[in-house]
Amino acid sequence: MMGLLGSCRFGLLLVAAAFMMFMAVGSPSTVQAAAPDAPTITSITQVTSPTAETFQSLTLTWTAPTGETIDEYEISIDNGTSWEDLTSDGSLTTYNADASDLRMFPGNTYRVKIRAVNSDGNGTASGAKEIVLLGADMGTNQVTLKWGTPATT
Repeated sequence: MMGLLGSCRFGLLLVAAAFMMFMAVGSPSTVQAAAPDAPTITSITQVTSPTAETFQSLTLTWTAPTGETIDEYEISIDNGTSWEDLTSDGSLTTYNADASDLRMFPGNTYRVKIRAVNSDGNGTASGAKEIVLLGADMGTNQVTLKWGTPATT
């Protein structure tokens, strides 16, 4: 009888030790990947044409968000209403954008934002930086015509 009782105690100690190890290590957890945090725009500089004071391109510099992998960046020039690809290189923090690529025109005001994108989705947008582009206003594509009454003969 003593042999059976000794093996029961040993078995209980073994189960208790295994339970204590499980509690110390904890249950397995999963790490959730996430879309990137917001980058911070540090500067927007206008590059003007050498012959005239008109906007030619824009140099945008930002601080990348930390933590998540970044696949690309997107830009908005209308305060985040619409977005388009800025660069497919997630390691960049400076980009020179041509005026015609961004469809930006001299004399207009733009609220520029950028966001990082990865396989988990679109990141949070940066705060907006307002910029007024140098040069003449492109107008509203309207023409006003005036004429007088024709002379009678």
